[in-house]
Amino acid sequence: MKKAVDATPNPFLVEARLQRHWTQQVVAERVGTTVVNVSRWERGLSTPGAYFRYHLCTLFGKSAWELGLEVPDGKKSSQCLCQHVRHQEAPASALSPASRLPWHVLSLRNPFFTGREILLEQLHETLRSNAAASLPPVLAISGLGGIGKTQVALEYVYRYRDDYHAIFWVRAETRETLAMDYVKLDRSFHLQDQGERHQDCSIEAVKCWLGLHRHWLLILDNVEEIGLLEEFLPGEVCGHVLLTTQVQATGTLAQCVELPPLDQDEGALFLLRRAKILRDGTPLEDADRTLRMTAQTVSRLMEGLPLALDQAGAYIEETGCNLSDYLELYQQRCALLLDRRGGTQGNHPQSVRATLSLAFERVESINPAAADLLRLCAFLYPDGIPLRAIAVATADLGPLLQASAMDFYALDNAVATLRTTSLLHRHADTHTLTIHRVVQAVIQDTLDRDTQRLWAERAVRFISDACSDSQRLLQWFNWQHEFPHEAVSASLLTGAALIEHWGMRFKEATRLLYLIGIYLLESGQDLAATDFLQRAQALRKQRGERPFPDVGLVRENYRQFLAATQQSHETRVL
Repeated sequence: MKKAVDATPNPFLVEARLQRHWTQQVVAERVGTTVVNVSRWERGLSTPGAYFRYHLCTLFGKSAWELGLEVPDGKKSSQCLCQHVRHQEAPASALSPASRLPWHVLSLRNPFFTGREILLEQLHETLRSNAAASLPPVLAISGLGGIGKTQVALEYVYRYRDDYHAIFWVRAETRETLAMDYVKLDRSFHLQDQGERHQDCSIEAVKCWLGLHRHWLLILDNVEEIGLLEEFLPGEVCGHVLLTTQVQATGTLAQCVELPPLDQDEGALFLLRRAKILRDGTPLEDADRTLRMTAQTVSRLMEGLPLALDQAGAYIEETGCNLSDYLELYQQRCALLLDRRGGTQGNHPQSVRATLSLAFERVESINPAAADLLRLCAFLYPDGIPLRAIAVATADLGPLLQASAMDFYALDNAVATLRTTSLLHRHADTHTLTIHRVVQAVIQDTLDRDTQRLWAERAVRFISDACSDSQRLLQWFNWQHEFPHEAVSASLLTGAALIEHWGMRFKEATRLLYLIGIYLLESGQDLAATDFLQRAQALRKQRGERPFPDVGLVRENYRQFLAATQQSHETRVL
């Protein structure tokens, strides 16, 4: 009988079992032995006799050599696989199945995974076509924290596992975690001699294996520094690499695929399934109409952020409340619920608030002006923030952001920093920024009340400044040349809501109410316009200042301005 210290584990027998997702108990029952025996075979403490070797080969459909029960040419099974291949001088395509790494994915498949069907097919096809065209088969799934990058990668692994001979997953937040997981791979699968356990040797052993084998899939999860990966990948990648990251710019190393939020119906279905209200396989259309509409409302409020929806479903399951009660509570205590992860968090232990707050803290440590830009955007309409208006703003945006706004290179750097965490998105064709509504809620919640008021006032002054004269009016009021009318109206009304919520009475707030009234008049919303104009004139009077100019005169001047800018726009197009 072997001593434990002299035993050599059999990773190939373990691989065959894990590929079928069987327990040792299942294998024992199918070959007619005990769990203790199966465990000893896998740990190398004993070797099955001819009878059980035959049944194991029949069970797994592999030869004794492929199961690691026989070693060719008298070589020790503990020998470094890289050296074994070098000594044979065989091409990677000719390698024996006995030298494949087993399945190494520690997370179970998510039973509530919903949607992303087209995206998963695109990932699979892109990896295959890139490999066939001799392009680097490295894909990066990029997106905001909590958007579901890891879950998409995990679903890809389970959905397409039959296409690969080996699949393994490593954490990639830092060089330390990457190196640690490479050492674990080396130790688990004996890629080098027992005496060689230096970290750098383990990294080289794994790289050697990757460079000499084909048909493998490597998942690099949560990459924060793209440049680090060059140290951990072989010069020629003969398998597929799928990485998840918040970084939007991946350079020449990887092709980037932006992961969008779930659409309203996908989010609603995921919420109902996660809350155990709908069973797996039940379509959204089969849900009660009121229930379906409520779920869609929650999905819309959370803007399809999977982690937020998962937290909502977990809360409903754990507390036993109904969906309508949760919706009412979320509208009242949004920040509190976004910070509650629950006791069944699976493989994402952090709450939405913790996840996004960590990303924000990272931004602030790198570029404080970028953090201030995000604070400003947290109080603006999220779906079309004009970057050009920030660049020409004369309103007080705080010393850091003000200095960056005056230098477009510095402003670009601030945006670039935010793109490393996907907290902000830039749209070059429309010269705008967008921010997720849940990000806005979390950023606002990180501020104390006085600081919230400070940034709310800065946002109102910024909007008012953008509308204050004919030159800058083009940056805001004249959006209809580039943006939907709804986006213009919503942006201005966001400023009005801030004025109302914080009870603002300063000059720029009053002027903004008046300008919104003019805009609404031009949009044919006379009733709403009258309310804003009356409020503006009343505040003007309270301040002891002269009334605003006659509405008719302002409307005529505004029409002339629009006609002139429209003509200028058409001339530039021609």
